Amino acid sequence: MPDFLERLPLRPASSTSSFDNEPVAGPSNGHYIANGHTETNGFRVTIRRVEPEGRGMYPDSTVDREEFVRLVLQGLRDVGYVEAAATLEAESGYTLESSSVADFRDCILTGQWGRVEASLTSLGVVMEEDLRYARFLVCEQKFLEYLENRQLDVALEVLREEITPLQQEAQRTHTLSGLMMCEPKDLYARAQWDGAAGRSRELLLNKLQRYIPSSIMIPPRRLETLLNQARQLQTNACIYHTSGRPFSLYIDHQCDRSEFPLHTTMILADHQDEIWHLAWSHDGTRLATASRDQSVIIWRIGADPNDCALEQRLREHANAISFVAWSPDNSVLLTAAEATIKMWNPKTGLCIKTVLGHEDTVCSLVWRKDGSGFISGGMDQKVLFWDKEGKKLDSLDAIPIRMSSVAISPDERWLVVAGMLANPSKLLVRAESSISSRSQSQSPRNGNGNQNPAFSTKHARFTVYDLQTKEEHASIDMPGEITSVAISGDSKFCLLNHSPDGVMLWSLEEPKLVRKYVGQKQTKHVIRSCFGGPGENFVLSGSEDANVYVWHKESGTPLEILQGHGEGSVNAVAWNPCQEAMFATCSDDHTVRIWGKDPPGFIPSVTDAAMEESLQQPGSAPREAPTLRWDDAREMFL
Repeated sequence: MPDFLERLPLRPASSTSSFDNEPVAGPSNGHYIANGHTETNGFRVTIRRVEPEGRGMYPDSTVDREEFVRLVLQGLRDVGYVEAAATLEAESGYTLESSSVADFRDCILTGQWGRVEASLTSLGVVMEEDLRYARFLVCEQKFLEYLENRQLDVALEVLREEITPLQQEAQRTHTLSGLMMCEPKDLYARAQWDGAAGRSRELLLNKLQRYIPSSIMIPPRRLETLLNQARQLQTNACIYHTSGRPFSLYIDHQCDRSEFPLHTTMILADHQDEIWHLAWSHDGTRLATASRDQSVIIWRIGADPNDCALEQRLREHANAISFVAWSPDNSVLLTAAEATIKMWNPKTGLCIKTVLGHEDTVCSLVWRKDGSGFISGGMDQKVLFWDKEGKKLDSLDAIPIRMSSVAISPDERWLVVAGMLANPSKLLVRAESSISSRSQSQSPRNGNGNQNPAFSTKHARFTVYDLQTKEEHASIDMPGEITSVAISGDSKFCLLNHSPDGVMLWSLEEPKLVRKYVGQKQTKHVIRSCFGGPGENFVLSGSEDANVYVWHKESGTPLEILQGHGEGSVNAVAWNPCQEAMFATCSDDHTVRIWGKDPPGFIPSVTDAAMEESLQQPGSAPREAPTLRWDDAREMFL
């Protein structure tokens, strides 16, 4: 046995520590002991306390040693190292929490409600507002448990004598009163509560802990929270982060630029005209591309550049196709051309149904998360709701926006619509109605390729609706035109392509501009941007200068200008949802490009080299490099 352990008479092993000294008031909120004993391998042992100089972890450290030790104690107990925690308590002289905190926790988890309420003030909840709300939470739990046990008289007394006088959350109190006659099975659903035997008491403890000073009662899983924050901080600082694999805490994380998809690995050139939109299937194995040539092509795309094939060509539309959208299970592909929506079986290439309902160009299609239906938005100022069979369910009519984009947040809380603010002027309406279908669904060009005069006084608007109630949450107007909306995976932000300001990041909860991404060119055409990479670390956008622009999302740092497409706009970009280093772009040059990392030993094929050469315009200098670094090109647009 190590010499610092003194063997004492044998006692039965215990899973908890046993100390001779009760906690005494010390320099750190009472979480300090003079010396202690613990049980190891059936022996009661005395642990000599270690007393380093100073209060920091190291002589030059700003990290408080007591906070560090208590966090480690909590982490050890969370993962089941109870004896190790007891030994650390004895050796360091610090305890995780006082006996009053342990008693408070036990009272909640065992339902001793009278003792819980009496303990709140002794644990540092002193602000009257906090104290009243904490008591409300306790009384609410107590009330629901009495209902669960069918003790209706006692529950009614708690409601009248304890909950109502607290005057907290009148609507919630009214809802609680409506639960009095519920059967237990209905109680759980209506109260969104899982019963005394579920996790409700644990959740109550977590809620109450917010009102107790953290120095007295450490928030749950605090060490894990700090480590996750460290990971996220390093991820955000890694401007080329493309690896979704976990990284070690032992060293600082940094991805190399070579890991980023900088190079064209495939060129798809089977369309005969401009390509306006593209979308990956949700399993990342198929890519649908929509073209002005009135066709949609479904491609099979593998990680290997040689694993690529044209699987289906969908041709039944009579007009240019502006949008495609895959169902969540990839069994149905939606396409839009002018006012017509079609539903396709992507495996057979057969049209399932033609869906009619809009009176003007359909600009956007988006599926509900559960696949139960989809939503369409059009320049007829309508948002239509459809079931999965293509039957109309509901609508938002007379929205004052000629929509260019519609999006649903992943949590299905928000519906965002954006486009040009409708002008009541009959003259302007007549001018707009004479513009070509490309002008309506893609870009306001006149016959000479210049901006159409009818659009010189455009004003844009994007509106955020509550998807459940269909009530307007917020609306923002700005000069110019918004051509696309993409919502982040956490449902907190939306990405707007705005002419002439470029790409912007807006928050949704309280709509406000968070960040602008500069450099991209957009004055006349519809350009659609996207989030990309693991954790959506990047923002990508096409541009009217034939380049693809990449920024770091959090910092706004411009990373790359990717060259390769021929003359014309790069109209849309889409990051593969399952390949962490692959995205696709489509252009007016009639091609789609797949971007990725060059695999080991990869040599461009003769076909690829010929394709590159064919994209060069007569008299233009050959493009020798596939990318143009931001620093080298800064003067091009500053």
